[in-house]
Amino acid sequence: MGQKISIICNEAGYAAALAAFEAYFDNEPQAGSEDGDRFELLGRLLAQYEAEHCRMPRP
Repeated sequence: MGQKISIICNEAGYAAALAAFEAYFDNEPQAGSEDGDRFELLGRLLAQYEAEHCRMPRP
């Protein structure tokens, strides 16, 4: 799965990273492998973007 990973700066980048991340759901890669590292990195980038841009309003 060789697409370049980069910092998520906008909704288009978020959507692309999310699609790449979700592609691993049916066959999660082994931790420590190249795909496993990519899966973890995508997850971390998505979490950071969501923390900064997708805040839930307080009740």
